[in-house]
Amino acid sequence: VVELPFHEWWQCLERMRLCDDTIARHPELAAMHFVSQLTPECIAGDATVADEILAESADAGRRVDAIVLPYGLGSFACGAGLVVRRRSPATRVIAVEIATSAPLRNAVMAGAPRRCTHTPSFVDQLGGQIALPSVWDQVNRDNGLVSDSAVVDLEQVAEAIRLLKRNHDIVAEGAGAAALAAVLSGQAGRGRVVCVVTGGNVEQDMLTSIMTGGVPPPGLPIPPLGTSFPIWEPPSDGGSSTREKKADTKAVGVAQ
Repeated sequence: VVELPFHEWWQCLERMRLCDDTIARHPELAAMHFVSQLTPECIAGDATVADEILAESADAGRRVDAIVLPYGLGSFACGAGLVVRRRSPATRVIAVEIATSAPLRNAVMAGAPRRCTHTPSFVDQLGGQIALPSVWDQVNRDNGLVSDSAVVDLEQVAEAIRLLKRNHDIVAEGAGAAALAAVLSGQAGRGRVVCVVTGGNVEQDMLTSIMTGGVPPPGLPIPPLGTSFPIWEPPSDGGSSTREKKADTKAVGVAQ
């Protein structure tokens, strides 16, 4: 694992390749292939989530008024928007960002991508320095792939994580709970709303802080997808308690 400063990592994402300066500092990366989330293949993979949501809803005879999803680089929003436009044009796609870094909302307000301040937080899977122009061309409301953007704060995300764990036994990372946070704050409107809960694992200290009412600081390490990790649970004896559980890479919750 090679760790890069945020600004350097973001520069690679903007260029969709490893930058020369990055390779010069880390020669071991020269032989590696950089895989961007914004390739057609990755966007098509993200699109299958929206396709499954609409297919299952149609089988049940139910409409979907809105699909609410986290917005990081924008590949998920592109994929979902393409499917929704083809299969269910009346369904709204709402992209959710974190208040500490909301480049899509900035672009919506300005009418074009604008660089914004990025403040590190425990929701480190969302936010960037700018809405990437290649994505903005697809997701802005003029093209119809994203109906609206929503912005939530850190406390709203923490509360959504607590609700998912206590009520549904779902452990979500910050980005994964952002969609539910937007719905709970009233930014998704009324009707049948599907929240996409997706992402990696939550580090134990971070989850403990959240479940005890706190908002954890940024920078805590997150273990890789698919590994076993301890989950905070309210103990019956007043002490501390954890157990092992595999992380779900994707889960869908429905709110009305």
